Amino acid sequence: YHYTNLRILLANIGNGLVFSNIPLKHIVIVFLIIMPLIFMFLRILQWYQKNAPDTYEVDLVLFDRCVRTTGLMDTGNCLYDPIHHRPVMVMEDSLLKELLTPEFYTDFEKAKSYIEGNNYDMNEWNVSKEHILRLRFIPYQTVGNSGVLIGINLDKVMIHTGKETVCNEKVTAAISNQLLSTKNKYQLILHKELV
Repeated sequence: YHYTNLRILLANIGNGLVFSNIPLKHIVIVFLIIMPLIFMFLRILQWYQKNAPDTYEVDLVLFDRCVRTTGLMDTGNCLYDPIHHRPVMVMEDSLLKELLTPEFYTDFEKAKSYIEGNNYDMNEWNVSKEHILRLRFIPYQTVGNSGVLIGINLDKVMIHTGKETVCNEKVTAAISNQLLSTKNKYQLILHKELV
């Protein structure tokens, strides 16, 4: 270190000799070019942070199964369980095969068939008591459309916000048979009261 050019360069920076050969005019021009670029970069970063969708990593727990997925915080989601008056999130049906046991998935399909009007005789369901107690029927209304979504009462929903993990118990997830995100960025629409 004592016999290298690096030591001389560091010593010259400390003495202000490195920039002594550059005219002041060039330093001012470089400063005037860099400052607006830094300002633009900070404004773009600020805009992105303000307008970026609030997505979180979410763990869904049912019985002994756990599925990790991504959820979007939607302040417009105002679904509530009509019986228990708890907030309801919306989940893509693609997560069901991982989350449900094969028996529960079969029972869910029977209930879904009933909701869709394909099976009116509930005596033919032959659904286990444990599974039927987990099912929920959630009425919904959107602009120009209304109906009933079938839901599942989950044991836990853990939302990882980056700062903390919020654990909610006994959360109902209404099941959507449509993609919630066209770019597959999230598979859940979280209720505003869950975070």
